[in-house]
Amino acid sequence: MTHDSTPPIPRSPLDAESDRLAWRLAVDAAGVGAFVWDLVTGDLRWDGRLLELFGLDDDSFGGTIEAFNRCVHPDDLGRVSDALQRAIATSGDYLAEYRVVHPDGTVRWIEARGHAFADEPDGHPVRLVGAAYDTTEVREGEARVGRVLESMSSAFYQLDREWRFTYVNSEAERLLGSSRVHLIGATIWEAFPAAVGSAFEDNYRGAVASREPVTFEAYYPPPLDGWYEVRAW
Repeated sequence: MTHDSTPPIPRSPLDAESDRLAWRLAVDAAGVGAFVWDLVTGDLRWDGRLLELFGLDDDSFGGTIEAFNRCVHPDDLGRVSDALQRAIATSGDYLAEYRVVHPDGTVRWIEARGHAFADEPDGHPVRLVGAAYDTTEVREGEARVGRVLESMSSAFYQLDREWRFTYVNSEAERLLGSSRVHLIGATIWEAFPAAVGSAFEDNYRGAVASREPVTFEAYYPPPLDGWYEVRAW
């Protein structure tokens, strides 16, 4: 361990102001808006960027949670409200992606993240602070990809790092003999236990370890009772 006797250089107010400006510019460049909800007074404050994301201004936004609720698409309002209440009840994190309807009828997708803060360690939450940004282009891109995958004549499915199904196209439902409702969220080893210790598992784990695509043929016993040519990456 070494010791440095050089005294630390104090930061000037100008340095702190420069840091705040740099942070604000980075946030603005990313198109992120900020909000603070005072849970005691009910006052909901949005910055200019967030007002813009919702197609509003200071005069047209009411500054309350009710005003926010009126902006959220009716089909998404329930789960957004539930996410907010969970964050408040647990003094925890808030995460939601939802549609907003602009005054002109335009619909946009927004992703919001935040955290509920208490006035003391074991106290009740007094404010919820967070940020939000527009995810419409991402959503539209995912929809286009989804349409392509659904039109494929080949079965396609996606697994996450825990080997859980996260996407299953229509042809995969037919080939695997199970609907996406039952597959999404389940691990491939739970849904297809005969794959454990087989060429399926060996090749899948090999593709993950090597980060290289693999192509192989393997037999899966009843109830599927068939040979499959698989390309995995």
